[in-house]
Amino acid sequence: MIKIKNLLFTACLLLTSVMSTQAQDTYIALGSYRLFNTATSAITTFPGSPATYSYSIDQQPVFNSTGDLKFSILNNTASSGFTVGNPNLSGSATGPTSQVFSIPGNCNKYFTLSVQYATGMTPYYGNVVVMSTIDVSAVTSNPATTGYPSTGALQVVASGSVLGYLAAAAPLNSDGTRYIYVMRGVMGYAPPSSTLLRYTVSFNGVISGPTTIASGLPIIAAPMHLSPDGASMAYFDNTGKFTTCNTSTGAFTSYLGMTAPLSGGSMSTPLGIYQICGVVQTTVGGSRRWYANNGTAFGYYIESTAGSFTALSGANATNCTMALGKNGRIYFGQLDVASGDTKLNYYIPAVSGLGTFGFTGGLLNDISGFSMGNEIYCVNNHVEGEDIDLSFSTPSSTSFNVNGITGTSTSPANIVLCGGTTTLQINPSISGAFTNYTIKVEKGTWSGSFTPTSSQTYTKVASNFPSTDLLTVLPFLSGYTGYMRVTVTVGGCGTSVVELFNISTGVSITGLNFTVDGQTQTLAGTPANVWQCGGSTALPFVPSVTAGAGSVANYTITVVKGTFSGGIFTPIGSGVSAPFTGPLTSTDLYTLFPAYLTSPAGYIRVTLAVIGLCNTASSVQIFNVQSATAAVNFSVNGPSSCTTFQSRLLTPTFTTFAQPVTSPPCIQGWLGAGSCGLAGGSASATGGFSSYTVTIDEYDATGTTFIANVANSTTAATSLPAVFTFNSLTTTPGWFSINYGTIKNNNAFKATVSITAAYCGVVNAYTWFKIIDGGPAWSAGNFFKTNPGGVASTESGDELTVYPIPTDGTINFEWASAGDKDAQIEITDMVGKAISQNAVHQIQGSNKQTVDVSSLPSGMYIYKFSGENGIKTGKFQKL
Repeated sequence: MIKIKNLLFTACLLLTSVMSTQAQDTYIALGSYRLFNTATSAITTFPGSPATYSYSIDQQPVFNSTGDLKFSILNNTASSGFTVGNPNLSGSATGPTSQVFSIPGNCNKYFTLSVQYATGMTPYYGNVVVMSTIDVSAVTSNPATTGYPSTGALQVVASGSVLGYLAAAAPLNSDGTRYIYVMRGVMGYAPPSSTLLRYTVSFNGVISGPTTIASGLPIIAAPMHLSPDGASMAYFDNTGKFTTCNTSTGAFTSYLGMTAPLSGGSMSTPLGIYQICGVVQTTVGGSRRWYANNGTAFGYYIESTAGSFTALSGANATNCTMALGKNGRIYFGQLDVASGDTKLNYYIPAVSGLGTFGFTGGLLNDISGFSMGNEIYCVNNHVEGEDIDLSFSTPSSTSFNVNGITGTSTSPANIVLCGGTTTLQINPSISGAFTNYTIKVEKGTWSGSFTPTSSQTYTKVASNFPSTDLLTVLPFLSGYTGYMRVTVTVGGCGTSVVELFNISTGVSITGLNFTVDGQTQTLAGTPANVWQCGGSTALPFVPSVTAGAGSVANYTITVVKGTFSGGIFTPIGSGVSAPFTGPLTSTDLYTLFPAYLTSPAGYIRVTLAVIGLCNTASSVQIFNVQSATAAVNFSVNGPSSCTTFQSRLLTPTFTTFAQPVTSPPCIQGWLGAGSCGLAGGSASATGGFSSYTVTIDEYDATGTTFIANVANSTTAATSLPAVFTFNSLTTTPGWFSINYGTIKNNNAFKATVSITAAYCGVVNAYTWFKIIDGGPAWSAGNFFKTNPGGVASTESGDELTVYPIPTDGTINFEWASAGDKDAQIEITDMVGKAISQNAVHQIQGSNKQTVDVSSLPSGMYIYKFSGENGIKTGKFQKL
């Protein structure tokens, strides 16, 4: 039969040059080796050699897209050249006319489907259904003198022990497979009914099946015809009734109306029915019509509507077969018995019937010498709805990308799925016609070369290749990250295009920001001040993101100096830049650009530009780089008998001397437990400071092993006090006096005074010290011992702890007494003027007296404690 092309052309295209280049649908096979071109009215005659074959009216020519003949099929013939026959099984012959169709997975190989029967048996309904290949890859010219087609081995589709098979091939499915339908149980062999079987031919020509669609169907009496969409089939049954059958469910409808012609007055002998009856399906006015011709009548049925036959008078369709052209017209060959001439007629189906009638050219002169039986002109027995030549069309170029990324066959290209996206969109670019394409994806590993581990293939029969999500058609890619190889083949003979990719996931970069020396420009019109302290040139640069840190591929830091006025930064020159690869990391701008950023640099504009796996981002800030200073210093308060303060000891290296002592030595780094403290402190900072912090840490005797923190005191102030004792700052008040017994001449301590400067951050100074061992005897005025718990032994006499120093309200005096006597506490100013005196009755053991000094003006004062063993004096600061 004439076959239909997947893409429908309007009728007007028949008159254009397009038809001459897509000519297959317009060629009709005639008797005596002749072909009629419906587009040009030209007749082509097959070469008579080198092929030798029996004359037959069922020639099936196949043409290429330029209109050149590639090969032709004749029954019962095994020859090469332009004409290639159906190879037969040993001792068998071919039954009804075979079909020609393509299997797109086999380049330049066509298949023929035929039913064969044993030699000597009645023909037309055999017991073996076979497929054989026709390889036309060697055909290069027209007419050919070399490079003839060749036939391949037979594949048995179905077979039975008795005669009674008919077969038809359906159009290609969208995945490249094709169904072959076999009717088992043919009129003339006394079957009770017919059974519809379905076989599947794979994209590469592998046969599987059968699947039984239905049994108990009306007995078939003539070869079935399939609709162009393969959804239904039609045939005449053994009573001559027209019958349609759903190819998926087997549901059938028998129709009243036109019947098949009887042979010999009885339907028991089906000879000639297959040749005379023409059937074709098309959709007109929204209904599926089956047009049928039995040699004497012509009309159509509405599918699935019994009794729907509509006769079309004056069709002049005597003795013809029919085919649906790609333009929607119904073509048929006609014999004009009166004049001996033939015509190629056509009708244009319309809602009312057949509409316009016509023929495609002048009369075709009959060739004498052949009987009327051989002069029934027929259309080619192709699969309805297909252009078999285009199955092997090769596009002139094929390329593709995935998510806009183009890979190569030798090196993977990176594809990043961002923000939870899973789409892997393959976007093809194809020049040239085709009817199918294949996408093969392999997962694998990469180590200089690709090693596949698993794969899936998607095949589509279509004349266009749209942008396609690989995860939709190849679900094994769902959630996959890693290497993949994508192979795209367009057209049955297309050259495969291979590209490698590496799939990873990423997150869009958001919230990009940075600080310079801890500062961020928070107002667009106000540069952030950055202070370089004490001659330092450091400009620490610290980048940050809210999300997407792991998706940073590379970034650039650019610094431009300039001026700033009226809210506008004016650059001077183009500045300097430094590129980086990988994740964002902290750096120092001065280290990057030492020659450019002399101190102070003045106004600078800093730009951080980031290229991420999923997006790009940038942040721009303006800073005013200025110089600042900050410093802390202090002296150390030694035993009260020392006339001067000590300088700071910067290493835990101490002068040794004999201990215990009876009088306090004035040696750097050695302090009394009660009087240890700092004096003469000073601090300054550009922009000032608002507090100071004193920390004291305990170490082992060598100053190398940290033991504990004993003081961590922060005081709100804008200057350091002149004098303060450590006992007043320790977490446990009086800690050095309380723990005298274990720390004397033993552990080392590090005292640090720090301020937080307005522009320079934390600045500090420190000193190392140890506690003097004063022995068991009291040494007046030195305050460098007490026993554990603050309780004196009977021989030690009274001992004194005074805290807190400095104080802003009260000052506490704690001591131990061996007797029941009064003690005297006197407070004087620094010139000795008495301010207060308190008589305190002592008890044996621990004593404590609190003196209220809250009303005193801020400044330095002297206390004098008179007890059993004399007078003890000291200084304290009132805040």
